[in-house]
Amino acid sequence: MSEQHRASDPLTQLGYEPRDVSAGPLLKWTVALAIFVAASLLVSLGIYNLTMPPPEKMRQKTGPVNAVQPIPDAPILQVNPALDMREFRIKEDSTLHQYGWVDQSRGIARIPIERAMDLVLEKGLPARQPPPATEGGTRR
Repeated sequence: MSEQHRASDPLTQLGYEPRDVSAGPLLKWTVALAIFVAASLLVSLGIYNLTMPPPEKMRQKTGPVNAVQPIPDAPILQVNPALDMREFRIKEDSTLHQYGWVDQSRGIARIPIERAMDLVLEKGLPARQPPPATEGGTRR
């Protein structure tokens, strides 16, 4: 294009670029991006294969979590959640406010929470012993 024709072009006068983008650098950038993505995928798969045990070992795990659980016949739903919550709170309150055995064979008993708080106020909580002093002062 001649210089005179560029000056008379209305798009050039508005500030638009008079020539197209070069396809060469754009194609090189696209190829480099594709190579980078493929290399990242291969590195990620390599790290995954190095850190994960083989599938055979994954299937051999046993324990209570992996044990086969029977599927119930129907979903177990709460019929009356408010009533269930009230019964739960009554049971918890009786546990908090009454004497009872936790393990009678080992002699472990439960006392009401008010009594436990009174005992803590009377006897106090155990305090930590200060660390022994070091010779030559303290270090920071």
